[in-house]
Amino acid sequence: MRILRLAFDNWFSRAYLAGVAVVTALVTVSLVTWDQPDANLAGIWVILVTLPFSLLGIVATDSAAGPAVLMAAVVLGAVINATAIGGLVALVRRRPAR
Repeated sequence: MRILRLAFDNWFSRAYLAGVAVVTALVTVSLVTWDQPDANLAGIWVILVTLPFSLLGIVATDSAAGPAVLMAAVVLGAVINATAIGGLVALVRRRPAR
């Protein structure tokens, strides 16, 4: 529970997760409304904002469950990054001022 508290219990982590949600929504709208014959690379933005852990999902995109594994890696990357941000915030708050 402490790890989830680090991921969701401060404004910095929440702002990061909100940013990931906004990027994901914009990418989804772009992919749904794209009707041109050339490739749409909007999906790369979701991977970029959740680096480095979302790269684990790219390895499995050739399999039958590729898109599901990629989305799971993106969600896992976002939660791990938010936890890291929360941990840094907690560390800075505990540190005494000089």
